[in-house]
Amino acid sequence: MSFDGIVEFTLDHEGGYVKNLLDPGGETNRGISKRAYPDEDIRNMTSARARELYKRDYWDKFDMDDDNLHMAAFDSAVNMGVGRIKSFLNGCQTWEDLITRREEYYHLLTIRKPKMKAFLRGWLNRTRELREFIGGKK
Repeated sequence: MSFDGIVEFTLDHEGGYVKNLLDPGGETNRGISKRAYPDEDIRNMTSARARELYKRDYWDKFDMDDDNLHMAAFDSAVNMGVGRIKSFLNGCQTWEDLITRREEYYHLLTIRKPKMKAFLRGWLNRTRELREFIGGKK
């Protein structure tokens, strides 16, 4: 599968415009946050512009032979940052390992920052659906 396939999955999960005070990214639209992109018009972010940013700043940051691992790394990086996912990849052999590591991180995060627990169910639903998507069950 290519970028075009996984980006649709990611965009579906990122949703539209949100300004949640608990979200450290601040104002967000289609998963693009004001914190990460201070010069972007977040409120009016188009799907096409989000795709451009995702391709350049997330998908292209990973050079992998394993398409499944590449897709897992991309979606994970959109949610958690490229640097964090690159560090996770040092201990992950497969896409399943990466998603498991992501889930572990979410649990640890909610212990360190209890207010983030409001996002845990959504995060875990997304990783479950990512497993199904990459595993070919969808």
